[in-house]
Amino acid sequence: LLGLMCPSADPVATSVCNLITNNTLNTVTAIVQAAGSPSDFHFAAALQQGVPIMALPIKVQLQNPLLGSGCYIGSDADPILLHPVRTDLYAKVRQSNFDADGTPDANGPLLFVALSGLTASGLTLADNTFAVPGASGCGVAGVLDGAINLKDGLPSPSGNNSLVLNDVTTYAATGHHFSPAWHSAVCAACATATPTASPTPLLNQALEWLRFGGW
Repeated sequence: LLGLMCPSADPVATSVCNLITNNTLNTVTAIVQAAGSPSDFHFAAALQQGVPIMALPIKVQLQNPLLGSGCYIGSDADPILLHPVRTDLYAKVRQSNFDADGTPDANGPLLFVALSGLTASGLTLADNTFAVPGASGCGVAGVLDGAINLKDGLPSPSGNNSLVLNDVTTYAATGHHFSPAWHSAVCAACATATPTASPTPLLNQALEWLRFGGW
Protein backbone atom coordinates (compact mmCIF):
# COMPACT_ATOMS: atom_id res chain seq x y z
CA LEU A 1 0.00 0.00 0.00
CA LEU A 2 2.96 2.30 0.62
CA GLY A 3 4.03 1.91 -3.00
CA LEU A 4 0.48 2.13 -4.34
CA MET A 5 -0.71 5.39 -2.74
CA CYS A 6 1.78 6.79 -0.25
CA PRO A 7 2.83 9.51 0.25
CA SER A 8 -0.23 11.49 -0.87
CA ALA A 9 -1.42 15.07 -0.84
CA ASP A 10 -4.95 13.78 -0.20
CA PRO A 11 -5.77 14.14 3.55
CA VAL A 12 -7.82 10.94 3.58
CA ALA A 13 -5.07 8.98 1.86
CA THR A 14 -2.48 10.49 4.20
CA SER A 15 -4.45 9.30 7.22
CA VAL A 16 -4.58 5.80 5.75
CA CYS A 17 -0.84 5.88 5.07
CA ASN A 18 -0.26 6.79 8.72
CA LEU A 19 -2.17 3.65 9.76
CA ILE A 20 0.13 1.27 7.93
CA THR A 21 2.18 -0.15 10.78
CA ASN A 22 2.36 -3.85 9.92
CA ASN A 23 2.73 -6.15 6.92
CA THR A 24 -0.95 -7.16 6.96
CA LEU A 25 -2.17 -3.63 6.35
CA ASN A 26 0.62 -2.82 3.91
CA THR A 27 0.21 -5.87 1.67
CA VAL A 28 -1.88 -5.49 -1.49
CA THR A 29 -2.82 -8.48 -3.64
CA ALA A 30 -3.81 -7.86 -7.26
CA ILE A 31 -6.22 -10.45 -8.70
CA VAL A 32 -6.89 -10.51 -12.45
CA GLN A 33 -10.52 -11.35 -13.20
CA ALA A 34 -12.63 -11.71 -16.34
CA ALA A 35 -14.68 -8.62 -17.20
CA GLY A 36 -16.69 -10.21 -20.00
CA SER A 37 -16.42 -12.95 -22.58
CA PRO A 38 -13.43 -13.27 -24.92
CA SER A 39 -14.23 -12.42 -28.54
CA ASP A 40 -12.70 -11.83 -31.99
CA PHE A 41 -10.86 -15.17 -32.05
CA HIS A 42 -8.35 -15.49 -34.88
CA PHE A 43 -8.06 -19.22 -35.51
CA ALA A 44 -4.62 -19.15 -37.16
CA ALA A 45 -3.07 -16.39 -35.03
CA ALA A 46 -1.32 -18.89 -32.75
CA LEU A 47 0.75 -19.92 -35.79
CA GLN A 48 1.65 -16.34 -36.74
CA GLN A 49 3.68 -13.55 -35.24
CA GLY A 50 2.14 -10.19 -34.38
CA VAL A 51 -1.51 -11.14 -35.08
CA PRO A 52 -4.01 -10.66 -32.20
CA ILE A 53 -5.32 -14.04 -31.04
CA MET A 54 -8.44 -12.68 -29.33
CA ALA A 55 -9.93 -9.73 -27.48
CA LEU A 56 -9.81 -10.46 -23.74
CA PRO A 57 -11.58 -8.07 -21.31
CA ILE A 58 -10.20 -8.12 -17.75
CA LYS A 59 -10.31 -6.14 -14.51
CA VAL A 60 -7.90 -6.14 -11.56
CA GLN A 61 -9.12 -6.33 -7.98
CA LEU A 62 -6.84 -4.72 -5.39
CA GLN A 63 -7.24 -6.63 -2.14
CA ASN A 64 -6.34 -4.90 1.13
CA PRO A 65 -8.35 -4.37 4.37
CA LEU A 66 -8.14 -0.59 4.02
CA LEU A 67 -9.19 -0.61 0.36
CA GLY A 68 -12.33 -2.69 0.94
CA SER A 69 -13.69 -5.56 -1.12
CA GLY A 70 -14.77 -3.55 -4.18
CA CYS A 71 -11.53 -1.86 -5.21
CA TYR A 72 -10.92 -2.42 -8.92
CA ILE A 73 -8.88 -1.12 -11.80
CA GLY A 74 -11.19 -1.70 -14.75
CA SER A 75 -14.75 -2.98 -14.60
CA ASP A 76 -17.29 -4.97 -16.58
CA ALA A 77 -18.54 -1.71 -18.08
CA ASP A 78 -15.05 -0.28 -18.69
CA PRO A 79 -12.59 -3.20 -18.89
CA ILE A 80 -8.92 -3.44 -19.69
CA LEU A 81 -9.19 -4.91 -23.20
CA LEU A 82 -6.22 -7.09 -24.12
CA HIS A 83 -5.29 -8.21 -27.65
CA PRO A 84 -2.36 -10.61 -27.05
CA VAL A 85 -0.10 -11.52 -29.98
CA ARG A 86 2.72 -13.99 -30.42
CA THR A 87 6.15 -12.42 -30.16
CA ASP A 88 8.32 -15.50 -30.73
CA LEU A 89 8.87 -17.36 -33.98
CA TYR A 90 9.48 -20.94 -32.95
CA ALA A 91 7.04 -23.60 -31.82
CA LYS A 92 6.81 -27.36 -31.77
CA VAL A 93 3.61 -29.11 -32.73
CA ARG A 94 2.02 -32.08 -30.95
CA GLN A 95 -1.08 -33.57 -32.47
CA SER A 96 -3.49 -36.42 -31.80
CA ASN A 97 -6.81 -37.61 -33.21
CA PHE A 98 -10.13 -38.12 -31.45
CA ASP A 99 -13.77 -38.93 -32.15
CA ALA A 100 -16.58 -36.38 -32.22
CA ASP A 101 -17.56 -37.24 -28.63
CA GLY A 102 -14.05 -36.46 -27.37
CA THR A 103 -12.80 -40.06 -27.11
CA PRO A 104 -9.08 -40.37 -28.06
CA ASP A 105 -8.84 -42.38 -31.28
CA ALA A 106 -5.71 -42.70 -33.40
CA ASN A 107 -7.96 -43.02 -36.47
CA GLY A 108 -10.54 -40.45 -35.35
CA PRO A 109 -11.74 -37.77 -37.78
CA LEU A 110 -10.94 -34.81 -35.52
CA LEU A 111 -7.45 -33.47 -35.04
CA PHE A 112 -6.08 -31.99 -31.81
CA VAL A 113 -3.06 -29.73 -32.21
CA ALA A 114 -1.05 -28.38 -29.29
CA LEU A 115 1.51 -25.64 -29.80
CA SER A 116 4.21 -24.96 -27.27
CA GLY A 117 7.52 -23.13 -27.40
CA LEU A 118 10.79 -24.86 -28.18
CA THR A 119 12.35 -23.09 -25.19
CA ALA A 120 11.57 -23.88 -21.54
CA SER A 121 9.50 -20.72 -21.24
CA GLY A 122 7.10 -21.80 -24.02
CA LEU A 123 5.28 -19.35 -26.23
CA THR A 124 5.43 -15.65 -25.36
CA LEU A 125 2.39 -13.42 -25.89
CA ALA A 126 2.42 -9.66 -25.45
CA ASP A 127 0.28 -6.56 -25.84
CA ASN A 128 1.22 -2.89 -25.64
CA THR A 129 -1.94 -1.44 -27.17
CA PHE A 130 -4.39 -1.58 -24.27
CA ALA A 131 -5.58 1.35 -22.16
CA VAL A 132 -6.09 1.15 -18.39
CA PRO A 133 -9.05 2.97 -16.76
CA GLY A 134 -8.96 4.58 -13.35
CA ALA A 135 -9.54 2.85 -10.02
CA SER A 136 -13.04 2.60 -8.59
CA GLY A 137 -14.61 1.45 -5.33
CA CYS A 138 -11.42 1.84 -3.29
CA GLY A 139 -12.03 2.75 0.35
CA VAL A 140 -15.36 3.85 1.79
CA ALA A 141 -17.48 5.33 -1.04
CA GLY A 142 -14.39 5.32 -3.28
CA VAL A 143 -12.57 8.03 -1.30
CA LEU A 144 -9.19 6.44 -2.11
CA ASP A 145 -9.74 6.20 -5.89
CA GLY A 146 -8.09 9.55 -6.52
CA ALA A 147 -4.99 8.73 -4.47
CA ILE A 148 -4.43 5.47 -6.36
CA ASN A 149 -5.04 7.14 -9.73
CA LEU A 150 -2.66 9.98 -8.93
CA LYS A 151 0.16 7.70 -7.75
CA ASP A 152 -0.18 5.17 -10.58
CA GLY A 153 -0.97 7.58 -13.43
CA LEU A 154 -4.48 6.30 -14.07
CA PRO A 155 -6.33 6.34 -16.34
CA SER A 156 -3.48 5.39 -18.67
CA PRO A 157 -3.97 5.61 -22.47
CA SER A 158 -2.99 3.07 -25.09
CA GLY A 159 0.75 3.02 -25.72
CA ASN A 160 1.70 3.65 -22.08
CA ASN A 161 1.15 0.09 -20.91
CA SER A 162 2.56 -3.35 -21.68
CA LEU A 163 1.81 -6.96 -20.85
CA VAL A 164 3.96 -10.07 -21.35
CA LEU A 165 2.60 -13.60 -20.85
CA ASN A 166 5.33 -16.22 -20.52
CA ASP A 167 5.23 -20.00 -20.97
CA VAL A 168 1.94 -19.97 -22.87
CA THR A 169 0.44 -23.03 -24.55
CA THR A 170 -2.28 -22.64 -27.16
CA TYR A 171 -4.64 -25.32 -28.41
CA ALA A 172 -6.64 -25.75 -31.58
CA ALA A 173 -9.00 -28.48 -32.74
CA THR A 174 -10.29 -28.87 -36.25
CA GLY A 175 -11.80 -31.44 -38.58
CA HIS A 176 -14.59 -31.43 -41.14
CA HIS A 177 -16.52 -34.12 -39.23
CA PHE A 178 -17.05 -31.73 -36.33
CA SER A 179 -20.01 -29.88 -37.87
CA PRO A 180 -22.46 -32.80 -38.23
CA ALA A 181 -21.54 -34.02 -34.74
CA TRP A 182 -21.26 -30.66 -32.97
CA HIS A 183 -24.12 -31.54 -30.61
CA SER A 184 -22.17 -34.48 -29.11
CA ALA A 185 -20.09 -32.02 -27.11
CA VAL A 186 -23.14 -30.90 -25.16
CA CYS A 187 -25.68 -33.68 -25.71
CA ALA A 188 -24.19 -37.14 -26.10
CA ALA A 189 -27.65 -38.74 -26.44
CA CYS A 190 -28.82 -36.45 -29.26
CA ALA A 191 -29.23 -38.00 -32.69
CA THR A 192 -26.75 -37.06 -35.38
CA ALA A 193 -28.25 -34.75 -37.97
CA THR A 194 -28.42 -36.15 -41.49
CA PRO A 195 -28.07 -33.70 -44.40
CA THR A 196 -30.95 -33.75 -46.90
CA ALA A 197 -29.94 -34.93 -50.35
CA SER A 198 -30.54 -32.56 -53.22
CA PRO A 199 -31.10 -33.31 -56.92
CA THR A 200 -28.29 -31.10 -58.18
CA PRO A 201 -24.53 -31.68 -57.65
CA LEU A 202 -23.93 -27.95 -57.24
CA LEU A 203 -26.44 -27.67 -54.40
CA ASN A 204 -25.05 -30.84 -52.84
CA GLN A 205 -21.62 -29.27 -52.86
CA ALA A 206 -22.97 -26.11 -51.20
CA LEU A 207 -24.74 -28.15 -48.53
CA GLU A 208 -21.57 -30.09 -47.81
CA TRP A 209 -19.63 -26.83 -47.48
CA LEU A 210 -22.18 -25.53 -44.98
CA ARG A 211 -22.39 -28.85 -43.15
CA PHE A 212 -18.64 -28.93 -42.73
CA GLY A 213 -18.62 -25.46 -41.22
CA GLY A 214 -17.74 -23.35 -44.22
CA TRP A 215 -14.06 -23.20 -43.32
